[in-house]
Amino acid sequence: MADMDAIDAFRKNALNPNHLCQRGSAQNPDIFFQVREACNPYYDALPAIVQEYMDKVNEKIGTDYKLFNYYGARMQSTLSSQWVLSTIPSRRRSITS
Repeated sequence: MADMDAIDAFRKNALNPNHLCQRGSAQNPDIFFQVREACNPYYDALPAIVQEYMDKVNEKIGTDYKLFNYYGARMQSTLSSQWVLSTIPSRRRSITS
């Protein structure tokens, strides 16, 4: 019922005080960060992959989900520009005074 050859191979890879092996080593910071940076392309590709599968789900169930959906009040551009203009003079006074 069970594949005994696979079980024996699994047991041979197990840690055993009679058959020593090194499973890891110390790394200096330069090597550690090179390894960490090497995996960044995989993390960078993840949002596109998730969005691709979300599009497939959206097609099947008729929704429009994205990675980031914003639901709420939309701020008018005139209010945001007025806020920016009102903060600039106060900053200038605080820098020069």
